[in-house]
Amino acid sequence: MLSSGAPYAAVWLAAIALRVAFAELATHNADFGRGVAQFSMQHQITGADAWRAAFVLMALAMIVTRVGLVALRAGMVQGAVRANLAAPQPEGVQ
Repeated sequence: MLSSGAPYAAVWLAAIALRVAFAELATHNADFGRGVAQFSMQHQITGADAWRAAFVLMALAMIVTRVGLVALRAGMVQGAVRANLAAPQPEGVQ
């Protein structure tokens, strides 16, 4: 069985914490909020819906990356098993 383990959990928790921190700072810190507004104007990001969509796409990208990496690891394990099964066995071993 394959699992993501502690490194993935740490990255996932850090990403969630940073998203929450960004949202809280943008909402409750005037200086940070002005910086976000200025950035949004300079890059023609219109409205909160665009930011919401960006965070949803970021979460989706994390999930797709995890599924892809687990599939890659599963393929590597399957290839190693096949190679081991195809290797000649010493006499008397079945």
